[in-house]
Amino acid sequence: MDKVIADSFEGEKADEAFVKNLLSDRSSSLEDTNARVFYSYMHGDDWEQIVHNDTSAIIRHSKEVVNFFHKPISDLKAKVLLTGSKGDKFMYSVAHDYYEKVYGNMLEKLTNGSMHLFESGDHPAMMTNQVEFYKLSMDFLA
Repeated sequence: MDKVIADSFEGEKADEAFVKNLLSDRSSSLEDTNARVFYSYMHGDDWEQIVHNDTSAIIRHSKEVVNFFHKPISDLKAKVLLTGSKGDKFMYSVAHDYYEKVYGNMLEKLTNGSMHLFESGDHPAMMTNQVEFYKLSMDFLA
């Protein structure tokens, strides 16, 4: 496959503010009934351990590895679509122009990349804009 869709992510490397927000967000989400239902639905009965492991992996990665890509993204020849939601409270809590800035920097390095930000929705865009995301994905992958 020569096409990639990357949705609602933090960019090329771990972002210190993202990780800091993740810790407080995950802590409060464990007390939120809707978040708990979501985690259970997405991960099953052992969702608490999965969320804990995911949080630990993100923190460990941000300290030990930092970069998400093992080669320069400019080497990537696939057609790339970066997606997110302008209503993403989590990512925009890091910066008011988070996706515009992070994705914009990546697009300067990608030879065949584009960005689509949904006007509404939250995190992740593919879940909070399911119908629109599906249509966009099918068009992009066709």
